[in-house]
Amino acid sequence: MNWKDELNWACTYANGNGRTTIILRMTFAAAVYKVWIERNQKIFQAKRCEPKMVVRRTVQDIFYRRSLKKKLARRLNSLNFYP
Repeated sequence: MNWKDELNWACTYANGNGRTTIILRMTFAAAVYKVWIERNQKIFQAKRCEPKMVVRRTVQDIFYRRSLKKKLARRLNSLNFYP
């Protein structure tokens, strides 16, 4: 999928206030942010991180946010955890 398709998919399925939709928006925003940070580190600081680590940090960030939003805890617990 190219970026435009990804964005269209996210816009289509990110409507509403259900738990799954909120998690989708959080995940999409976190993924874009982490990729942007990685890009900036590569360009401006000549640092590189393996894609696996970027994914790991993104997942950990989402699970950390679970502790801040009690209503999402049960839904996130039902998903597979990536330590």
